Amino acid sequence: MKLSLIASGLLLSLACLSAATPKGDYVLLDQGLAANQNFAVLGILTLDGAGNVKGVEVFRSTGASITADLTGTYTMSSANSGILTLLAADQTDADLPPMVQTYRFLVTGDGGLQAIRTDSGVFSASSIAPAQAAAKTGTLALNELDRNAALLAQLALDGNGAVSGSATSLTAAGSASATVRGSYTAPAKGLGTLTVNLITKDDDGVEQTATQTYRTAASHDGIKAIRMDPGVVAVADLEAQ
Repeated sequence: MKLSLIASGLLLSLACLSAATPKGDYVLLDQGLAANQNFAVLGILTLDGAGNVKGVEVFRSTGASITADLTGTYTMSSANSGILTLLAADQTDADLPPMVQTYRFLVTGDGGLQAIRTDSGVFSASSIAPAQAAAKTGTLALNELDRNAALLAQLALDGNGAVSGSATSLTAAGSASATVRGSYTAPAKGLGTLTVNLITKDDDGVEQTATQTYRTAASHDGIKAIRMDPGVVAVADLEAQ
């Protein structure tokens, strides 16, 4: 009986370890500081359950914008923690050596990962959430903050690539309400796009338009996005209403 209980306990421990091993498609959102520059990374990762990774990411900093193909490995150091190493190869310049991204992660109860970068001179916090097919229609709440502004917007997706809605923006000059017009792509798997045109009127009633562009990826808890406009490094969260 005692031997049977020990064997049962061993099998349970192995089952728990196996259950905690990440497998499937994930959305990577990484934001931090490197070489005194802010950066943001948005990617789609496929983890095969056997320690191998592939995918694609967009890297943004104040001085660069790179789309890279990803390969890599991951290992579990315990039932709920591990190491993820990615090699990011620039799609437009095969002569550049791949950028190495190393993460220490913890597995969360919803099957996602929380991580920090362990590369020298890089300070960042990351979420790696289970991916899902991107929404084609519906209403989303967008919340974004960068160094100079904050934006709260309600966006309606019509199913044909058009966006409409309303927004409130906050800057050092004060707050402003805007009408939203724009466009989006929402691939079933991979990175999408979002363009938001913020339309306001000046004191003379003349319309002014400010355009914000994003790359997007759909996770189980909403849509993650990074800004692609020159000189701006920011991430945005979009959740279904």
